[in-house]
Amino acid sequence: MGFDWKFFDRSSWAIINEDQLMLDWVANAKKIAKQKFNSNDLDEKQFRCGGTWFVGQNFLKNNLSGKLNNIAFDGLAVNSILERYGKYYKGWDEAQLSICFEGYPRLSDSETSKSFAYRKNNFGAHVDGILPIGESKRRYAQEWHAFIFGIPLVNFNEFAAPVVV
Repeated sequence: MGFDWKFFDRSSWAIINEDQLMLDWVANAKKIAKQKFNSNDLDEKQFRCGGTWFVGQNFLKNNLSGKLNNIAFDGLAVNSILERYGKYYKGWDEAQLSICFEGYPRLSDSETSKSFAYRKNNFGAHVDGILPIGESKRRYAQEWHAFIFGIPLVNFNEFAAPVVV
């Protein structure tokens, strides 16, 4: 069965069935993430929300084709995305690893109680590409994405929210 673009176009999200090629990449990414995290060689600026959220921007050093170490970034979802959106970009960004720790969410040093309430009540650490600008911190679209591809590295159930769309 192929990727269901009709559902995606209607809902703006999709769930992909288990895919061994992607599972191989996920297992490798998880191993590398654990090694990096356990080495304690982390950028402290990547811990936010009172230390309860690790942003992990460009955390996994995959190459432009998505390959991580010697494991290809491949499978139904990847191939479907490349077929549809590949002309809009030149390669995959280095993967971000987002980790929420016990106690999340907490108020960040840099946010107001109003912005914290918005983030907490709307399940959002942030909305990708929408950035607070100026003294009033009004939000504007500043970073444009053709898509956001969220891949959970841990098991979760239907009550979890690894990626909120």
